[in-house]
Amino acid sequence: MNRARRGFTLVELLVVITIIAMLAALILPAVQMAREAARRATCINNQKQIALAVQNYESGKQKLPPSYAPHSTTGTNYVGWVHALLPFLERTDLAELYASNNLDTAQLKLNFLICPSGQPSQASGPNNYVVNCGRKDGLATGAAGPMTTPTDWQENGVFFTSFTTIGVKTPVPVVSQSMSYISRGDGTKNTLMLSENQNTLSSVNTVPVYRTGISWNNPGVIATAWTTALSPEWEMGLVWFPITTADGINKNVEPIGAAAKADNAFARPSSGHPGLAVAGFCDGGVRTLSDEVDYRVYALIMTAKGTKAKEPLTGATPAAPYPTWVGTPLSDSDLEK
Repeated sequence: MNRARRGFTLVELLVVITIIAMLAALILPAVQMAREAARRATCINNQKQIALAVQNYESGKQKLPPSYAPHSTTGTNYVGWVHALLPFLERTDLAELYASNNLDTAQLKLNFLICPSGQPSQASGPNNYVVNCGRKDGLATGAAGPMTTPTDWQENGVFFTSFTTIGVKTPVPVVSQSMSYISRGDGTKNTLMLSENQNTLSSVNTVPVYRTGISWNNPGVIATAWTTALSPEWEMGLVWFPITTADGINKNVEPIGAAAKADNAFARPSSGHPGLAVAGFCDGGVRTLSDEVDYRVYALIMTAKGTKAKEPLTGATPAAPYPTWVGTPLSDSDLEK
């Protein structure tokens, strides 16, 4: 006697499909969150490596590395802070190649300079991280015509240029910038060392614009980048600007060249991590900064001595509202908003 084989009914199939879809809807977000947590952990580890390299550099040389320095062979072009740290990041081989002018700029990709959640724009020598340069360099016209003279004040930040000045004395000798100086001011725990810097959606181009500086291994050209409008610090570091309203961390910003934005529009902690950016501090600690952190808080953790910040060229107190900012001491809770 033949028995009829019973299959699934349409209703049963729909029930199974619905259950699978519901399980997928529950599982996929958890998987995505786990992946992002892993990417964030990698980013934190990258910045810990860089922060440790900075501390070892400072311990050996009794000064912090420069934000940007003359190219080893041309003297007029510049390279960023990564070059000075190569021996302290276990890449003495690259440091030696650079010193001999044999660095191959077409292939160098260093994993500790790349955040897995970021999208660096450089095809060669990509870099997601920038250091704390405080106020943007003051640029006074020097004796060499289009060349300009970088000046800044020690209280304004952590990293400064090692270029010699042209006709104007720099208020801050680089050699005097050290961890001990920062410790005597706002403290290493409260002073920003570095951060991610990936610009988010641009209101000008309406597409994501990523600007993390020039390739770490490709020298910048002073003749085009070092003008009264721009300085290499925009390419190498974070800067702050005294303003009454700001875009804030991870908010919409504009690409370089957009006239509608001031200095603060281009260099600030920004990332591909949802709701936060990862930042390293001078004590070697790495924290996450919430999107809701007030711009005032960001500007004050950029300074080594917040109450004594100065305008780079004139030495005057920064414009309003900065004088009112410094009257309210920062706390750990300010960084967690």
